Amino acid sequence: MSVIDKEKLSHWESAEIGDIIQLKDEQTISFLMDEGHENLTHGADFTVQRIRKIPAQVGNASWLVLSIEFADFSWSLIVKSDGSDFDLYVYYVPDGFVDGDRNDIIDNSDWLMEEWDEDKVGLKDLPFASEIQQEEDIIFKTNGPEYGTCNEDGDKSFVTVVEYSTDEDDVDNPLMMAIEFNQYKDYENSEDNEVEDEDGDFDVETTVDSGVEVDEDSSYIMLLQGCSVTSSDVDILRI
Repeated sequence: MSVIDKEKLSHWESAEIGDIIQLKDEQTISFLMDEGHENLTHGADFTVQRIRKIPAQVGNASWLVLSIEFADFSWSLIVKSDGSDFDLYVYYVPDGFVDGDRNDIIDNSDWLMEEWDEDKVGLKDLPFASEIQQEEDIIFKTNGPEYGTCNEDGDKSFVTVVEYSTDEDDVDNPLMMAIEFNQYKDYENSEDNEVEDEDGDFDVETTVDSGVEVDEDSSYIMLLQGCSVTSSDVDILRI
C-alpha cells in the first residue's frame, strides 16, 4: 500500500467486513494503555464488523461508517466526503448514552432532543437538540440535520444525521454525531378512472402511484463522540 492510496476515497470505500483498521493516533494508544492493553507499538488492531454508507439526499456529503472492535471496545471510523475530498474521524459512544428508539431516548437521554410537549408535537416529529451540554461549561452546537439514505448489504433505510461540535480548546473529543435510522415502506396505489375518447366512447384507465415512505415508528438512534484523525494515523490491513 502506498501513501497515495490512502489519499483516495476509494481506498477507504474498499474496506470489507473482517479487515483490520489499525489506529496509531496518540489519543487512542494512550487510552488503551491506560486501560491495561499492551503490545501497541505498531498501533491498535480493530476489526471491521459493519459497513454503512450514507449519501446525503441533498448536496455532495456522504458518510462511510465502519463499526470497528478492539477487545471489549466498539468504536466507529467515519469517512466523511464532500464529493472531492474527505476527512477521517474516530468516534465512540459517550458514557451515559443509551441508544434505541425515540421512546428510549426520552426515557434515558432526553437531553438529545428538544424539550417535548406531547400536547403540541408528536414524538416522531420532535427535533434533535440544537445544543448539547457536557459538563458545566462545554456546549456542543449544530447547524441542523442532514438527511440521507443508508445502504448496508443492499438494505436501505432513511437517515437523519446531526453533527455537533464545540469551540472549547481543551476538549479531547470536540465532535458529536447523532444518527437516526428509519425503515422504508413500499407503497402502491391504483385507481380506475373512466376516460372519454374523441368519439365519445368511455374506457377505463388505470393509474398507478408507487414509491416509498418513511416508517417513522421504526426509529433507531445512536450518538457518537470523537475527533478527527489524519490518514497517517490509520491503516487498513486486508484480510
